[in-house]
Amino acid sequence: MIQLPDGASLQRTEAVAEKVRAILAAQDGVKDVIPVTGSNFLTGANQSNSAVEFALLKPWNERGAALSVLGAPAVSPQMVFLSAHAFIHGHFHPRRHLLAADAYRAIRSEAFDVWHQETCAQHAT
Repeated sequence: MIQLPDGASLQRTEAVAEKVRAILAAQDGVKDVIPVTGSNFLTGANQSNSAVEFALLKPWNERGAALSVLGAPAVSPQMVFLSAHAFIHGHFHPRRHLLAADAYRAIRSEAFDVWHQETCAQHAT
């Protein structure tokens, strides 16, 4: 999310958003960047001083180089689940930004525990 000072023109906001877009697009794991300029994504208000950039990421198996830089392990089913759950959870819980960090982590942890129990039970039979 990009927020310039009140009264900033749409052209100025777009210039800043273009710089952010270039930074995001240059990242190894980013497939595409979708800009929305002139709208405050959190409030839904049209504002010339607001913008948001959505980075669409490459599939996990195509992000190997980006992940190895961070020292992350090979792609696991847990990583795939958590990436999908984050998208779905965010889509159906638009007020997640109002949660405290520990509450959000608890929700994610509980979802992962349920998934782990279900998948382990399937593999055990």
